[in-house]
Amino acid sequence: ADILTGLQILFIILFGSIACIHGTLTVGGFLAMTSYNLMLVWPVRQLGRVISEMSKAGISIERLRYIMNSQPETDPEGAAEPPMDRDISFDHVSFSYANSSGPVLRDISLTVPAGTTLGILGGTGSGKSTLMYLLEHLYDLGPDEGRITVGGVDIRDIKKGYLRRNTGMVLQEPFLFSRTLSENIGIAGDVQNMEEIRRAAQIACIDDAIESFTAGYDTFVGERGVTLSGGQKQRAAIARMLIEDPPIMIFDDSLSAVDAETDMRIRHQIREHTGSATVFLIAHRITTLMDADHIIVLDKGRIREQGTHEELLEQGGLYRRIYDLQTAGIDETTDQVESWQTAGVGESPDGAADSQISGTKRPIDSAESLQNVGRKGHEAPSSGGMS
Repeated sequence: ADILTGLQILFIILFGSIACIHGTLTVGGFLAMTSYNLMLVWPVRQLGRVISEMSKAGISIERLRYIMNSQPETDPEGAAEPPMDRDISFDHVSFSYANSSGPVLRDISLTVPAGTTLGILGGTGSGKSTLMYLLEHLYDLGPDEGRITVGGVDIRDIKKGYLRRNTGMVLQEPFLFSRTLSENIGIAGDVQNMEEIRRAAQIACIDDAIESFTAGYDTFVGERGVTLSGGQKQRAAIARMLIEDPPIMIFDDSLSAVDAETDMRIRHQIREHTGSATVFLIAHRITTLMDADHIIVLDKGRIREQGTHEELLEQGGLYRRIYDLQTAGIDETTDQVESWQTAGVGESPDGAADSQISGTKRPIDSAESLQNVGRKGHEAPSSGGMS
């Protein structure tokens, strides 16, 4: 636009000067034409910008209209507020998104005792996050899609606001507000006490990083935390969730951007400070999951394998293969070994897996696991999976 405007002015001056030399245009006429051009060119340019801004405003208005016209969530009559520090059960849960080609979850049955940690391993699209969204009642289960209960109470009969206040979730890509670090950490629980904020940051292993900043906890992080690294954003979000101290905690691949050493430190701190909270830990790194009381391996919406870390290694299935690759120094995920499924690991005949996690197992560290299993890969069995 600036180039065209400049060329327009240049041509008027050039041809106007030539016309004056040949006597076809008076000097007064030339000056008048030049002045009129300068008077008109800038309003026309501004009109183009106004039209562009109106187009952007139209999109924003549509988004606001969608929100303003959305129906508020309602609770069923007689919805309760039961204790949330109870066993969580998934009873034959199946689920499909609207307009999806097939079910995302298929007949998931599982009971997670209160105060234990459940590790979830699975490839992209296996239903890991969907299972957690259903637990938070972000989507409704149909009457024939099973049910999820907390202490025997169906989550459909629990007030949604109460359920979500008692469930903390940290996503792989957390959202940070354009505020200071202290405000971002304390915003969930409306906490102003710096001691509580620092304690949560220390558990999330981000206190040292914050103290290294010039402004410390008063550091302004910018929109969506653009001034922080991926690992720092994840740890800040973990601290924000820990400060609420909910009885149900969900870590949805929220340690993927930190190194293995920091991952181990965070898991150690969480085990020590979460108390009686029930923890759901979703990850692609087996070192993140190996200390869980119980681990399930999801594939195409079904529970293929389950057990403790030691039990899954003994089964010699997909979990063992990923473990051998990762401990050999290859950073493999479940997505990269899906090609083995047809070669060695079959689906469960009925597609269902029922489990009752009993007791709390002794945590296993990486060194002990490597000593027991060894770094050498194991030959894959001709068939496997849950039956």
